[in-house]
Amino acid sequence: MTLNVIDVSRYQAGISFFNMKAAGCNAVIVGATYGTAGINPATFAQLDGAKAAGLLRGVYHIRARQNTTPAQEANYFLNNIRGYLDGSTIPVLDWEECDTSDEGWALAWLNEVFRQTGIRPWFYVNLSDLNTYKYQRIAAAGYAVWLAYYPYASVDGFQGVNWTPQPIPAGHTLAAWQYVGTGGSLAGYQGLDLSVAYLDAKGWNAYARPATLTTDASNVTPIKETTLSAAEVNQITAAIAADGEKTRNYIAALLITGWHNSTGQHPGVALVAEQNQREIRAVAKTVAAIAPVTNITGADAAQTAAAVLAELKAQINK
Repeated sequence: MTLNVIDVSRYQAGISFFNMKAAGCNAVIVGATYGTAGINPATFAQLDGAKAAGLLRGVYHIRARQNTTPAQEANYFLNNIRGYLDGSTIPVLDWEECDTSDEGWALAWLNEVFRQTGIRPWFYVNLSDLNTYKYQRIAAAGYAVWLAYYPYASVDGFQGVNWTPQPIPAGHTLAAWQYVGTGGSLAGYQGLDLSVAYLDAKGWNAYARPATLTTDASNVTPIKETTLSAAEVNQITAAIAADGEKTRNYIAALLITGWHNSTGQHPGVALVAEQNQREIRAVAKTVAAIAPVTNITGADAAQTAAAVLAELKAQINK
């Protein structure tokens, strides 16, 4: 199942989303903010118009060519569009008009939006940069890619798109592919970017909703404290992002209820705790049944993560 997607900005002010839907469009991604001092004046009209037409939505932020921090730009983005993150609107970082080698900046922005909303943004990037810089930390953190690569100079409508994106670096999830940039036309409207998303409406909304933990357990049972290095916790956090939802939930609960490094709780742990505090406390009772992990203190972070995942999967599958 796939979805037909267009993205719009100030250049498409006044576009009829009802016409776009009649022509086969399923979702609209609206360009909202740029850095900390620029907003598309049509942002709210476009987001409202897309919803009125019954279309799924996304909203993106472009990193500016300025000396601003990821937190500053994330806050600017969210301060403008937070009210539109309604469970059917996916936030996106547009990574093109900046130093695209600076993965740390991009990851920090993505993490900050996730910290504040519980929603994992998409990462919009062109194929050349993705193959050059790999962005493996972004992949490990579970942020899906919206890929830009244009084998077509122009496309009239969503028909005839028979090219498959080239392989992307291992570890990334390809959520969508923008196959024509400003060369698309739809329902007589010229100059559109056209994309295909590799999911259905349910999958789109799954990206758009805050992550939560669900369990029937109620009481908290403390877990014996284990000494883990920051590197080990980072590695386990990466494993959380790469594995299934149920395992991620168990690891997150373990991290928050019992694992601390020598300097206190790891920032990544606090992030999960802030978003899912009640659910994590509830799941802790179940987690407490897992075999003691106090022996997992080795220096090899990869082995530590693998050992934890293997133990958790064994318990979950019983």
